Amino acid sequence: MVFLPTYSELLGGRLLGDWDARLGAAHSDDAGTEKWDSWTDQVQGIVKVAPASVQRPVYAADGSNFRGLPVVQCNIANQRCLRNNAIGFTFLASGSRPYIRVVGRMRNVPDGSTQNTIAGSGRFAVGDDLRLWSNSSGSANLTYQQGNSAAYVASVPGVHAFEGLDDGTLKRLFIDGVEVATGTSNTLGSNTTGVWVGTDASGTHFFDFSVARVAYGSEAPTAAERNTLLAIDHSDWGF
Repeated sequence: MVFLPTYSELLGGRLLGDWDARLGAAHSDDAGTEKWDSWTDQVQGIVKVAPASVQRPVYAADGSNFRGLPVVQCNIANQRCLRNNAIGFTFLASGSRPYIRVVGRMRNVPDGSTQNTIAGSGRFAVGDDLRLWSNSSGSANLTYQQGNSAAYVASVPGVHAFEGLDDGTLKRLFIDGVEVATGTSNTLGSNTTGVWVGTDASGTHFFDFSVARVAYGSEAPTAAERNTLLAIDHSDWGF
């Protein structure tokens, strides 16, 4: 048997935020459907909530995906999402090259009519300084944005680990550990004070997306560390 470390054990102080659907979940019944009340990260205790009660994501298994465990089911029609617009301190620092990792599934491939945000961090009502999103190109264009973008144009059904990082040479987008796009390197332009999943800094651009885990790091992990993170995700979520 191979014993894997936790995200925290592997990344130490470089792990800035870690929202795991198996942990930090507060949910309650809404007319026979369990819905998320809040989601607390396991590093700094940052709590994400829905903008309004009617926008609470469904707390349930997404079929047999994610080992049949309950996840965060964001959606477009009801604008279901979770966010914290004012953490009260700097989350991602200006001048840094932060890392974002999401384990999730596109339940519907975007139709290109609008942008659809998976997760991000920025300044509420000002801008998304770091995010993973699908743009309005007409196909599932997954983009890691941090000033400049690395975009991958393809349909990506099924459960995957999505990663965005900047190693000082290039901005890089990975799906399940495989690099799928690169972009021009740059550092974060502003301190971020908000975090969200299924929406963005403007409180729009929702997504039919199921999320099992969202993590942020202060810098890109090494290739070996990223391989271990993928092994952890495979073990935890069964994809």
